[in-house]
Amino acid sequence: MTKEEKTRALQAFAYAIRKAGGQAMLAIALDCSQARVSRIANDESEISAAMAVTIERRYGIPRHDFRPDLYDRPRSKKKPVDYSALIAKHDRASNKAA
Repeated sequence: MTKEEKTRALQAFAYAIRKAGGQAMLAIALDCSQARVSRIANDESEISAAMAVTIERRYGIPRHDFRPDLYDRPRSKKKPVDYSALIAKHDRASNKAA
């Protein structure tokens, strides 16, 4: 995986954590420990292919953003998703709700 792909995968995973409602909730959805989610988020472990598929099905985040080494990006004229912008938008919405 290139450095750019790794950064994109980590940003996509951070967005998945937010969409799930936190690391503990994502761990439940992925049937793994919260510690495993934390290790992936901190780039200490790699997301599995099965986890990438589960996140895509539950949260709509494309599997190829997590594992470009396993899944090809569909040919599209659309720009790739800007996960840092989505994270910021999600965080602003969460702060307004609080």
